[in-house]
Amino acid sequence: MIIESTIPTNNSKPIGIAAGPDGNLWFTESNTSKIGRVTTAGAITDYPTLTSNSQPLFITAGPDGALWFTEGNANKIGRITTAGTITNEFPIPTPSSVPAGITAGPDRALWFTESNANKIGRLCLPRSHDSTARATSSGGTTATAEMCCG
Repeated sequence: MIIESTIPTNNSKPIGIAAGPDGNLWFTESNTSKIGRVTTAGAITDYPTLTSNSQPLFITAGPDGALWFTEGNANKIGRITTAGTITNEFPIPTPSSVPAGITAGPDRALWFTESNANKIGRLCLPRSHDSTARATSSGGTTATAEMCCG
């Protein structure tokens, strides 16, 4: 049996969905620049991204207990806590690369595709829960950073 839950925001265009460490499902709302949370009972709450018209595409649970998502139009990787607070956005070094798919790697990094740049990117998570991280692309370009995995 298929049960559907209606997203409260009209024309939100959900794209990616992932299980969160909190037992909820988290999804992107591409047309409205929001991240949504749905409980297994079907209750939906959504949270706006920090950048308007960011076009969030895909989302994954990270090794830090938060969820991480790609923002195609903003050319960034975003982070949202399970409490619904968007804490950071990390710019991709390659302009207009359109980050899309994202997943947590075995190296404590987030790996993502850059669909317009023909690259695979890696976002190294800080060893502490501060806001420093480093994004690199397969071409070797590096964004701002401090502490990194590996």
